[in-house]
Amino acid sequence: MIIATPVEEVIPTLRAILPYLSQEALVLDTASTKGAITQRAGELLPRRFIGGHPMAGSERAGIEAADPYLFENAPFILCPPEGAVEETLELAEKIVQAAGSLPIYMSAQQHDEIVGMVSHLPHLCAVALLNTLATVEERERAMELAAGGFRDLTRVASGNPGLWRGILASNRWVVASLLRKLQKSLGEQIALLENGDLDGLEALLSGAQKIRTELPQRRKGLLGTSFELVLSLPDRPGSLAEVTAILAQAQLNIQDLEILRVREGEGGTVKLSFAEDAVRAQAQAQLKAAGYSAVLQSS
Repeated sequence: MIIATPVEEVIPTLRAILPYLSQEALVLDTASTKGAITQRAGELLPRRFIGGHPMAGSERAGIEAADPYLFENAPFILCPPEGAVEETLELAEKIVQAAGSLPIYMSAQQHDEIVGMVSHLPHLCAVALLNTLATVEERERAMELAAGGFRDLTRVASGNPGLWRGILASNRWVVASLLRKLQKSLGEQIALLENGDLDGLEALLSGAQKIRTELPQRRKGLLGTSFELVLSLPDRPGSLAEVTAILAQAQLNIQDLEILRVREGEGGTVKLSFAEDAVRAQAQAQLKAAGYSAVLQSS
């Protein structure tokens, strides 16, 4: 049984279905926080409830936004209870793999702390950026020019506010602590700017740049290693479709695709990820033969 409801509805739903579950049933949820849910669920269904969280999603909602490839190659976090039944764990892993996802085990506390940093905090940062935009005098002109990076940074704020209310409420202490750390970092930036400390500001920017270069790489022991190719696309309809068709015809599987930059009239840049270095090399050769500029991404 899979419970795929908003965070605050997981436990009420579990209570409602308990009378109808067999003694061997597995119950797996997909909510975005795990601490409170796994604790309460463990009391209701000891050893057979596994907290789950597929790390994939969209700001779009409703059945019309359904995507059959949403979970493909995405991490799916599993937070099993102590003493979980071995058969239950095996079944949970099979379900995750059947969806095309990669199972990752961690504790509920570890999950909430990590997801608070990489998901919940960025969402509130996007909210803050947009609310700040609303306060500037040249708001309308600024909104006309708010493309590229600004739109990318704030995209997640398009998510359902009611859904996010429940997510943030269930992880509020973790997120509040992270916001304090962010507040301290912003305070340091304010001080550097007000004091005209450009060397200190550059050092801060360099440190962030170094960390950013490490983010796209998938690490061994978590999601495995991926091998990346950066591709320049011309500004013409169907150019991305042509690229994927070339690789599909050569039977080369793209593990992930990220659009890095698109500018009308100039084309764009995309990053393709492959599971093996040899596959990446074949992809580069195929694309170059077709006239595309494909550069190996350094590790």
